Amino acid sequence: MKKFGKILVAVLIFGLLVVLPAAAQKTKADFQKMYMDYLKKKGFKCEILDNGNVYFVQDIWAFFIIVNESNPQKYQVYTYTDGMESHSRLALLSAANQVNNDCYGAKVLLSDDGKYAYFIVEFLLLKPKDFQLVFDDVLSIIKNAVYSLIEEL
Repeated sequence: MKKFGKILVAVLIFGLLVVLPAAAQKTKADFQKMYMDYLKKKGFKCEILDNGNVYFVQDIWAFFIIVNESNPQKYQVYTYTDGMESHSRLALLSAANQVNNDCYGAKVLLSDDGKYAYFIVEFLLLKPKDFQLVFDDVLSIIKNAVYSLIEEL
């Protein structure tokens, strides 16, 4: 009987180790809701796009939160500008490189056709909900990168 009790305890412990993490996993919809609830609480107009990302507007700025349920600690926000084709490819690459070097936390990516510049900030967070702690800073970093690119051009 003691052997049966030990086996039962081992099975229960193993079951808890398997079931609890599975129950803690969140879906894309859970992350979308977490972002949407926060944005609405802060007064932003926002929506979920067809690709699953969250779109929101602040003043004249359009931002996108990339929802990645397979790596929930990775928090990414981006915006973009168009009309870059009025600049030479070399000028764009040089300006983007300078912004990437000077603007902490921001990356500038250029579209292949030279029409768009994308500005992205990404962080690895301990907990997905910690995005709230860096949210305002992320928007400031992105805006600074946009202004810096314009200044470089």
